[in-house]
Amino acid sequence: MTENEPQFITYQMADGSPILGEYEFVTDLVGFEDRDDEVRLIKRTYRLISQEDVVLPNPYPLDEDDDDAAG
Repeated sequence: MTENEPQFITYQMADGSPILGEYEFVTDLVGFEDRDDEVRLIKRTYRLISQEDVVLPNPYPLDEDDDDAAG
């Protein structure tokens, strides 16, 4: 990977348990500073393969008649 390639890093508990009892994964190691024991994590690095704009139309478009009735 090059330095300028977008990447996304996640950390997951190696034993599959939730992180901090709640999260499947986290994106940084904040919260692990105040620990007393060793913690084993799985670090995953993702790389952007492609990107495109997707526009979903408004599912509830306002009718022009509704605007006239309200004003």
